Amino acid sequence: MVLSLRVLVRFLLSTAASILIVTGLIKVLSLFGSAGMLAVRDPVFGISFGILMPLVGLTEIAVGTLVLFCRNGLVASGLVLWIGIEFVAYRFFSAELRPGSYCPCLGSLGEFLGLSQAQATHAALLICIILLILGLLALGASLYARRKR
Repeated sequence: MVLSLRVLVRFLLSTAASILIVTGLIKVLSLFGSAGMLAVRDPVFGISFGILMPLVGLTEIAVGTLVLFCRNGLVASGLVLWIGIEFVAYRFFSAELRPGSYCPCLGSLGEFLGLSQAQATHAALLICIILLILGLLALGASLYARRKR
């Protein structure tokens, strides 16, 4: 039973890590996208998206890599939950400071896929929710597996 829980935790965390690494790469590669978006100032941090996107992208890649190679399910789950909560908090403050504004959280991918600004914003929010769910499930399974030992 404990072995199957460990496999479940690894699957959940690997999925979350993959999402973080892919979205991080997209943010870094967005430097080569629309120049107009890169010049816009972020409402929360007050710096241009041209600076913010690669920094956040590199952070996502680093956290995703840590989660992928971390042997401790509790620590890895905590990292996924931490970055998921950070993303949700950012989205909340961004919406409060500039209601109805477009979230360029997917970098140039939304533009590349032909998504409207609203669709790209909803897709980014869905990714945040998925990360939180994966982190919570992995945390719960890790804690349950520890109790069973």
